[in-house]
Amino acid sequence: LDAGTKKFSKKKNTVVIDKPIYFLDSKNDVEISILPYDGFKVSFNADFNYDVIQKQSFVFDGIKNYLKEIAPARTFCSFNELHYLKTNDLIKGASLDNGIVYMNKAVSEKEIKKINKLFNIKVGNNKNDKTLNGKKLRFEDEAVRHKILDLIGDFSLFNAQIAGHIISNKSGHFTNIEFLKKLKKEISSNIQYSFGKEEIKQVIPHRYPFLLIDKITDINPGKRVVAQKKFDKEDFFLEGHFPGNPIVPGVVIVECMAQASCFLSLNLVENRTEKMMLLSNIKNAKFSKKVSINEMLVIEVDLIKFKLNTALFYGVAKVENDIVAKAEFLATVVNKDD
Repeated sequence: LDAGTKKFSKKKNTVVIDKPIYFLDSKNDVEISILPYDGFKVSFNADFNYDVIQKQSFVFDGIKNYLKEIAPARTFCSFNELHYLKTNDLIKGASLDNGIVYMNKAVSEKEIKKINKLFNIKVGNNKNDKTLNGKKLRFEDEAVRHKILDLIGDFSLFNAQIAGHIISNKSGHFTNIEFLKKLKKEISSNIQYSFGKEEIKQVIPHRYPFLLIDKITDINPGKRVVAQKKFDKEDFFLEGHFPGNPIVPGVVIVECMAQASCFLSLNLVENRTEKMMLLSNIKNAKFSKKVSINEMLVIEVDLIKFKLNTALFYGVAKVENDIVAKAEFLATVVNKDD
């Protein structure tokens, strides 16, 4: 918050959970499920098996409460874990200001001296302290709140915002990610991607007046893309193509397919920002119905093959679900400087 925030031009895609999804890691006795819910909710049950803390639970309902209820919850470990973590370079930035160390019973003077030397700090040994050097907790259940913080961070890696109720029993980073992999498989067919003109410009080099496609409405990277183009009086080529009864030229429809195809193949090459695609061969094309002004063209393109920087595509163009054109074409990836 001190650094400032930036508002993006587009909202993140949202996946609404419409059926229960369940994941079990029986080996580690961990389970995660997600249920339909109008919002974002996390119910977390933890069992830390430390001497001073055992089972903790917390229900986090609504991301608006994150700053107050979750963000202050610090990472943690037990005193017996300190030596392993430090000697394996797992807590390079740790201090008693940003982490909590829960004490174990029967800590010996020898162990305290070893930790003193390893961390270059003065460790006390008050047997009544619940935390190392009596560090004050921000919440009595700070540990489970930090587990929710971890879960939110892991789930933010997902390619869409999730609307649902997550119920976790003892999950950690590994099982959170394994659950997300399953979640992706379960709902991938329902995720809708949408890119407008500004996002399209970041992928293909075309600009006005020949940036034809208006929007990418769905994409399966490397396999299939769906785009839209609505023709209107601002499209320069309609002014002279059968004046009074303008018809979209067939070659323009094929060009719409070619521009959409860039989203499927450029992600398969290295240094994509230095590349562009050139239409190299139209193997066949068929135009079955005319496309007129104010009609919305839906372009569906499939990548058939990609080899030696040349891609084979099959495209279909539709107006109100009626096929108006089909084409099979080749496009070649080249360096922009060439």
